[in-house]
Amino acid sequence: MPKSPREERSFEAIAQRLIATREALRLKQSEFAKRAGIPVNTYNQYEKAVSQPRLDYAYALRDTYGLTLDWIYVGDPSGLPYNLAKQLFKETV
Repeated sequence: MPKSPREERSFEAIAQRLIATREALRLKQSEFAKRAGIPVNTYNQYEKAVSQPRLDYAYALRDTYGLTLDWIYVGDPSGLPYNLAKQLFKETV
């Protein structure tokens, strides 16, 4: 059963998408954060679902990795780069 929009926007859902994205890119958490210019401790809080990315850091992820704000915040993969989407959904693509 699909998740509700509210569930897709939860800190936990955002954390899972960020973890999946980072792992698909085969990067360690510190490298993923540093490349985007996000303090490692701050980014760690996103993956732990303690907080969600501030808009300026979400833009940094977008600019660095080709993510979309729709992917980060609501789980819509339609605008992701093909190769990243292929890695994220390899079992279904």
